[in-house]
Amino acid sequence: ERFDPERFADDRRDDKVHRHAWDPFGGGVHKCLGLFFAGAEVKTILVHLLRQYEWTVRPDYVAPMSYASLPFPKDGQPVHLTRR
Repeated sequence: ERFDPERFADDRRDDKVHRHAWDPFGGGVHKCLGLFFAGAEVKTILVHLLRQYEWTVRPDYVAPMSYASLPFPKDGQPVHLTRR
């Protein structure tokens, strides 16, 4: 609940408590019970979005890329959805 960058200091290394400390759904015996339910929810939403909408991007659009961690459009890649 507080900003503590010292948790990564060599004398503490709180991020190395266990190998799943930074996994979003945990791991091992402490794996999140909702892991598979969350995956099913995402798939269900995507099925509906892909079946019910036409996805388009402006023909002249060129994504301004950010390479801070992974290549990602700085503007979030605007997509226009039109109901079929």
